[in-house]
Amino acid sequence: MKKILFGALLALLSAASCAATFNAISLLNPAGSSAGQAIVSTGPTSAPVWGGVSVNGIAPISANAVLANATGSSAAPTAFAMPSCSTSNSALQWSNGSGFNCLTGVARTGNPLSQFAATTSAQLLGVISDETGSGALVFGTAPTLSQPNIVGTTTNNNANAGNVGEYVSSTVLSGSAVSATTATAANVTSISLTAGDWDVAGVVAVAPAGTTQTTSLQGGISTTSAAQPSIATGGSFLMPGLGSAGAGVGVGGALAPFRMSLAGTTTVFLVCTTTFTVSTNACYGTIRARRIR
Repeated sequence: MKKILFGALLALLSAASCAATFNAISLLNPAGSSAGQAIVSTGPTSAPVWGGVSVNGIAPISANAVLANATGSSAAPTAFAMPSCSTSNSALQWSNGSGFNCLTGVARTGNPLSQFAATTSAQLLGVISDETGSGALVFGTAPTLSQPNIVGTTTNNNANAGNVGEYVSSTVLSGSAVSATTATAANVTSISLTAGDWDVAGVVAVAPAGTTQTTSLQGGISTTSAAQPSIATGGSFLMPGLGSAGAGVGVGGALAPFRMSLAGTTTVFLVCTTTFTVSTNACYGTIRARRIR
């Protein structure tokens, strides 16, 4: 009977010893583990193992929260409630010692300037570092400029059509002079000017035959074909009494620049009228125009 009781006692001690070895964490063999790993439970029916703690193993936290240290010194992380920051022009900002906060009205590079509040010229000037001049912004329709410094071209090019400085001209050389009928206006050449304010000028001359005596010459710039304008308009000149110039002598005169203000596209003619005797005469010359505004 004593042997039976002693065997039962040994069995109980052995079972207790095994249970203590299975449950005592301090007795686990660290072999096979890595630095930073923890003892992870695999359930109530099997031994724990070394391993990393998965996200699912972290205790649940409230919605829209993160684990963070939002204090000004070292501390254990806690659940931090995230601010609502879901509008199109808002962004999260982390502030030392206080955590996340929401910035509103944030500019986005993918949007135009319309995302900003109304901005004055002076406010915009305050954020530009390479401006020139002063005052308000200027746009393309009917601006008012005070004492502008307009720099001209530095090479031998032409202004674009419609721009200030646009130049239009036409020339007939003496070798292609237009045959003239005495005392009758004739077109030497013409140009087409679009609407605008122009300065127009020209030169008219005659190339008489060797025996021809030119007695007068009138040149003009006219919007009517083969018609001399009034000398009072500034678009004409008259050279009478040329008989003393001698037979076969060519003469000519310049038409001073004068203003032509045109409401629409207009053909402008260089007109020549000459009186002569004995033989034939012919007119040639140049008409030119410069857009002044």
